[in-house]
Amino acid sequence: MNTKSTRISWVPTALLMLAVFLVSMSCALMNVGLSGDGTQITVELKEDDLNRILQERNTHAGDDLLSEVTGVDIQDGFVRVFGNVKRSDGSTVSGSYDAVLKAENGALKAEITAVDIEGVSLDDPKVMQTNQDLAEGLGKAAAESNGVYEFETVSLGNDVMKFVIKIGGSK
Repeated sequence: MNTKSTRISWVPTALLMLAVFLVSMSCALMNVGLSGDGTQITVELKEDDLNRILQERNTHAGDDLLSEVTGVDIQDGFVRVFGNVKRSDGSTVSGSYDAVLKAENGALKAEITAVDIEGVSLDDPKVMQTNQDLAEGLGKAAAESNGVYEFETVSLGNDVMKFVIKIGGSK
C-alpha cells in the first residue's frame, strides 16, 4: 500500500466520507431524484458540521503539507485547509492551503492552488507531488467505481459544499 498517496488524498476523501456520514446522521441536506437514467443525489455539507466532526472524531490526520489538519473553511470556489506543521527543531507552526474540488468526466478532481505554509511555495516539489498524487488517487477511485457512481457537480461557497452524485443508470 502506498502510504504517501493515502495520506495525501486524505482531505478530499475525508470530505466525501463525511458527506456519507452526515447524510446518515441527518446533518446534511439531501435531495434524491429518480429517473430511468439512475438516481441523482444532492448532498450539502456545511462548514460548521465538517469542523465539528473534525473536533468530535479527533480526525486530525495529516498529509504531506500539514502534519495535522485542524479545520476547513469553505469559501467561494475552494476549501481552505488549516493545520499545523512540525519544524525540524520540533516546534510547531500553523499554516494552510487552498484546494479546488470539481467534478470532471464523472470523477472528483482536486488540486492545491495556494499555500500559506512556512518555507513552502506553490511550486515546491511537495505541492507538485501532492497534486500529482491527488490526481492519481482520485482517478484510480473513479476507475474502480466502474461507473456505479459519478460526480456530476461540486460547488463550494457560502460555507457549504454541495455534491451532485449520479448512481447507476445507463451510460
